[in-house]
Amino acid sequence: MGNVRTDQIKRTAKELIRRFPDNFSADFEENKHTVSSLIQGSTRKIRNQIAGYITRYIATTEPEEEEPEVEETEEMQEIAEETAQPEPAAEEQAQEPEQTAQTTEPAEQEGKTE
Repeated sequence: MGNVRTDQIKRTAKELIRRFPDNFSADFEENKHTVSSLIQGSTRKIRNQIAGYITRYIATTEPEEEEPEVEETEEMQEIAEETAQPEPAAEEQAQEPEQTAQTTEPAEQEGKTE
């Protein structure tokens, strides 16, 4: 069987999530302390019921929010692959020292022959 919660618990929990969405997570202990600080004068049982409902509510809605993270990592991999390939300017710079070495050799050879 599932947990039976009154409408007051559900209504209060949803209102807290609507007003303070960044304060809650999928961790019951953190939610319990947050609910305790936001709702004054509630009993320990009511506080725990609200925190438990919030934890369950957030845990069931989180998997939908995790999908964009996968897309970001794919984009990051594409960017990493692009940066791993040498740029054409870098290839030209790598070829320039070879060309300068070739131009200095004939000058040295001319100096030896004279």
